Amino acid sequence: MPHPLELPELQSFLVFEDISHHIKEAGAQMVKKVNAIFQLDITKDGKTILQRTIDLKNGSGDMYPGSARLPADTVFTIPEPVFMELVLGKINPHRAFLAGKFKWEMKRPFAQLAFIFVARHR
Repeated sequence: MPHPLELPELQSFLVFEDISHHIKEAGAQMVKKVNAIFQLDITKDGKTILQRTIDLKNGSGDMYPGSARLPADTVFTIPEPVFMELVLGKINPHRAFLAGKFKWEMKRPFAQLAFIFVARHR
């Protein structure tokens, strides 16, 4: 993984900062609606460069660096440019997945993660 000083250069780092602030503001309501833990592995050239866990299952929600402390309901492996296109609504998540643009190991429906992105980044 990159040195922490390099992380702010990543567009996805800024998105995660925004999501973190949103969870602090509205996490309890999000936990009630989503009830899932997501691990996102952001990649570059096939290697993980940023990893975040969004816990919208416990307490009033949380987002933290690294892998999920409890079993994740869904683990996404997404190249950073694809992640940014998803967040900005430039590509359809289901079509992107079917086209092989990213991978997931799913125990919960993807629509719940889309709820987080759409609510914050329209």
